[in-house]
Amino acid sequence: MTDLAVMERASALFARAPHPSQALLARCLSESWFSDTLAWYLDPRAEHGLGTLPAELFLKAIGKARSAAGDGEPTSVRAGRDGAGRGATSFNLGNCAVIREFFLSRAVTRGGRNTRYCDLVLIDLDHDDGLAVLIENKLFTCNRAGQLGEYHAAVEDKFSRVPTREYVYLTLGGDAPVAHAIDDAAASGRWLRLGWTTQLLQEVFTPLARENPDAPDLRDLCGVLSWMAELADASLTSVVADLRGVILGAAADCLHEELERLRGDKSGRWTKSGNSGGSFSLVHTSLPTRTLHLELLPNCSVTIQTRNRGRAQTEKILVPFGAHADQIANFLQLAARQVYTSRHFDNPAAYLSDRRRRRTTRSDTEVRTAPLFKFVHKHRYVLQVCLALNAMVRRSMFVESDNADEDVRALGTE
Repeated sequence: MTDLAVMERASALFARAPHPSQALLARCLSESWFSDTLAWYLDPRAEHGLGTLPAELFLKAIGKARSAAGDGEPTSVRAGRDGAGRGATSFNLGNCAVIREFFLSRAVTRGGRNTRYCDLVLIDLDHDDGLAVLIENKLFTCNRAGQLGEYHAAVEDKFSRVPTREYVYLTLGGDAPVAHAIDDAAASGRWLRLGWTTQLLQEVFTPLARENPDAPDLRDLCGVLSWMAELADASLTSVVADLRGVILGAAADCLHEELERLRGDKSGRWTKSGNSGGSFSLVHTSLPTRTLHLELLPNCSVTIQTRNRGRAQTEKILVPFGAHADQIANFLQLAARQVYTSRHFDNPAAYLSDRRRRRTTRSDTEVRTAPLFKFVHKHRYVLQVCLALNAMVRRSMFVESDNADEDVRALGTE
């Protein structure tokens, strides 16, 4: 399928679900915005004037999902009278606290390598309530290796005397966490899957909006979530897969061309390969085990990373495809030179010529791919949602890599 055909299919999909204003999308398309918004509504003393109602509806959503999953424990929240745990409606939440970026120290995490901050905690340590709900909000990223198990262990240590301890893994559509080889399956399994476009929209924010039809913040939030839900229900999977392929293919073509130009008359040459899954890589014939792996992330960025037999050898080079089309060409030119000067080659001088960067001209490949780059820039906010809703793209940071922790750190998504 040609680039033009893919763009036409995507445009038709976008037209089926008209997006909210660009200003609203620019503000809200981040995990921090969603976490801040949820924290504000869960706080009974916030200026929304809704008191404990949002927190009560949130606990009911947890109890309903936990009871439906049938995996409740004495420390769980449940719906109704039956099952393990405490009923969702039995808490007095007027004195609860909502904490963003909840700190879990190294000592508490039993020797974990990194200091941990959970996105959001709803907590009430009063004797009659005894509630701690940890919420890890993963809209545009995924959990790193060992993360959920370490968070679970930390809370089980620190709040062992709190009778009710719940763990919520929150994504756009209620997706399961990524399963890593080193994960503690039992601990990771304690995280309950909830979705912004499913349970939170239907069971929390829509009822709040009905009670408060004149609240503009609630109206905007429900509008954004409804639009995301509509995109998720559309024929999205094949469109995003095709988009992913053409974006990565264009990046690979431009990068390959510039790598070869910079090589000049030095030894070896660069070869480009792709597969039916839409992945692309480049290899220098002098170092066949080292691969330049290209991947597309949910923030519309393409990453370029040297991997040796699947293991990461360098930090990722990030090319922000949401930038203006003219700048994408510049970013890819810079990325090509950075490949030579990074650790891809033990002796870069043997492979890099003295050719300077092109300043005023555009190559045939750059001219050919410019319409695609303009399309991505124009629709960058909508594309971020489409990519975040696609499992292949969300999990792309872990593809062919044994170094999931390094992958996530490179993106700054802790």
